[in-house]
Amino acid sequence: MFLNRSRRQTWHLIKIRSKELTIKYVKKLSALPWIFRIVLAVLLCLGGVLGFLPILGFWMLPLGLLGIGLCLPFTDQMIADWVRRLEAELTVDQKSRRLY
Repeated sequence: MFLNRSRRQTWHLIKIRSKELTIKYVKKLSALPWIFRIVLAVLLCLGGVLGFLPILGFWMLPLGLLGIGLCLPFTDQMIADWVRRLEAELTVDQKSRRLY
């Protein structure tokens, strides 16, 4: 996938992909009913705490905290603003990606 690219180009593509996945995760999670969001977020946090085990990973903890944040009214607006900023950065990154 990244065979003939420089390290800078590869890092740029990885950064774009991680922003896309974050936006996708937040939108899918916010579409779920609140009880499912809480259960999923708690399970992700528990999996993140047990990240030293082979199947689970420490990557689950931030996703679980983000899910809990979506359930709280005072953090919901902050997360929505953050997603809007990520989408704006993503459009700029994708425009600069065409230069490669």
